[in-house]
Amino acid sequence: AMTQPTAPSGSLPGAGLSQEINPNVLLDYLRKRGFRLTEQAFRTEFQSAKQPANALALKSEVELENPQQVANFISTYPNTSEAIDSKNYFKQYSEFREWIFASLDMYQQELVSLLYPVFVHCYLDLLSKPLYKDEAERFFKQFFKEHEEYHENDVHQLQSIKTADQMKENELAINYRKYQFSVEISRFSFELMLSFLHDKNYLIVLAILNRRVHFRIINARPTPNGGIVQYNPPAGKTEGEKKDINSKNLYWGLYDEQLPKPKEKEMDLSDSEDKKKGKKESKAVKTEVKKTERSSVKFPALTDRLESEYLEDLNNRAKLTSIALPSVCFYTAFHTYEGMNHMELSSDASLAAGCFADSSVRLWDIKKKGRREEDDCALLRGHSGPVFNASFSPDSQWLLTCSEDKSVRLWNTQTKTNLVCYKSHNYPVWSVDFSSIGYYFASSSHDRTARLWSTDQVNPLRIFAGHLSDVNCVKFHPNCNYIATGSSDKSIRLWDVNTAGPVRIFTGHLGSVNVLAFSPDGKYLASAADDNLIMLWNLATSKKVATLTGHKGPVWSLDFSAEGTLLASGGSDETVRLWDVTGNNTAENDAETEGTNNNGSPTPSTSKELIKTLPTKRTPVFQVKFTRRNLLMAAGAYRGGESQVQP
Repeated sequence: AMTQPTAPSGSLPGAGLSQEINPNVLLDYLRKRGFRLTEQAFRTEFQSAKQPANALALKSEVELENPQQVANFISTYPNTSEAIDSKNYFKQYSEFREWIFASLDMYQQELVSLLYPVFVHCYLDLLSKPLYKDEAERFFKQFFKEHEEYHENDVHQLQSIKTADQMKENELAINYRKYQFSVEISRFSFELMLSFLHDKNYLIVLAILNRRVHFRIINARPTPNGGIVQYNPPAGKTEGEKKDINSKNLYWGLYDEQLPKPKEKEMDLSDSEDKKKGKKESKAVKTEVKKTERSSVKFPALTDRLESEYLEDLNNRAKLTSIALPSVCFYTAFHTYEGMNHMELSSDASLAAGCFADSSVRLWDIKKKGRREEDDCALLRGHSGPVFNASFSPDSQWLLTCSEDKSVRLWNTQTKTNLVCYKSHNYPVWSVDFSSIGYYFASSSHDRTARLWSTDQVNPLRIFAGHLSDVNCVKFHPNCNYIATGSSDKSIRLWDVNTAGPVRIFTGHLGSVNVLAFSPDGKYLASAADDNLIMLWNLATSKKVATLTGHKGPVWSLDFSAEGTLLASGGSDETVRLWDVTGNNTAENDAETEGTNNNGSPTPSTSKELIKTLPTKRTPVFQVKFTRRNLLMAAGAYRGGESQVQP
């Protein structure tokens, strides 16, 4: 078997080949043997050897973003007996890892994202060869500890795979083998990595990166990311399929029929000039509305009571900024004995619902301002399994709950009775959400689907299927034409309710996605996961806008302020946090004090967008919610004993 000659140290990939082998003879041999891919790779490598040392740096960003161009730089090598020796897996991964951790910080933060994909496929490659079963187990035990922080669930699943046959049946392994990891990396970091791997002749790592990782090379300097490991794990779609889906047209704005219309007398102007201006403006508005797309969802008319409440809340709304922060009201449930799974608050600050593991739902009237009365709490029974989530209708007249018993139930909050039981899911239902108009709602389940319902029908209107694991959370878009879902497969999908097809797929979280929230204008989507991170996505451009760091545990709840300038979050680290999502945070705030150690030195893992941190007293935060008047409410269940997570 031929062995690949090693390029001299410091040269680009392919340098020095022409000094040892006549390239024309080798190309002719490969052509006759039918090795077209190897011929193409060698030809590209030989051409790059003739270019000046900075030829790669002269490539345009557009060229390097093309996956085929990137694959040409990472050449495919023949599997010689030396290359597939099990000892080489240990050696190459170990030295590749040591080289990354010895790199400068500005490059290390990008390169460290490659370690997990290489680790996974080294282990699976060894496992696929029956002779190397023991070496695969030894390789896993030697290196898995460093990946547990971000990939605990996946690492434990991989650890349960012991044979090649089990690997073929394991869904996680199938997903890793079928789809590529996606990594965004700067050009210079990419060049450094290739230079090191080619100089060392590390064929195994090169082959894994070529086949299993999709690189997107950016034409910019490496930027610090606070030590966050950032890449996109496989999500059941190829990069080409994701690009096609994310390029679909999407109308993220609100529709005219959703907005309450002020009464005519409230719009009267005092003098004739203002009246003329008002007429011109109203014509312009009407013209603009005609140009907008019409909703594919039929909206029920707003009741007079609800419309007047909306207008009153709009007139009395407090304007919030990074300086003018909201008032916060926190509701704590005591003596739950860790039996409360969730606590839901109504948007008008009148009701609270607790979901319990004993299959009960408790409904509190919180408008009574602390007066202790016997009828303050109503016990709602009907489910036959633990209740996981709840959602109030916009007018707080109805309450939806979902349970392990595979059902969703609709309750009347005035009569405290169960009206309808919706059954269609095949497994426990994790989440439920009312639409902003109250007539439609969505549910998500362990059966890997989300479903669209209307309150007057017991069968679902749409089924949204495509996630590779549990759908943990579901959220209606403000214009009711889209539904967002977050899954244990670490991806977020946006679905069109008319076609039941995906129109956006977002990947980037390293843990199960727990909660989603839309900005009031519908343009942005916030997501949070078990990786302690909050990510902000632009629906119009299909791009990630920001990654918010600061939480010390999984984030369980998110909500935007009424005008969309602030984002509130709460979770298992027993804190409520406020974030400035306008990008104009110049005020002195808690971002610095929160991001400091005991000795006062700053902690790089806290985002500058963090405005305020509000710690609770041993109370994990189940819910944060802004009212229509911009009062921030939060709720949780008191947990006795020592706090498990230090904020």
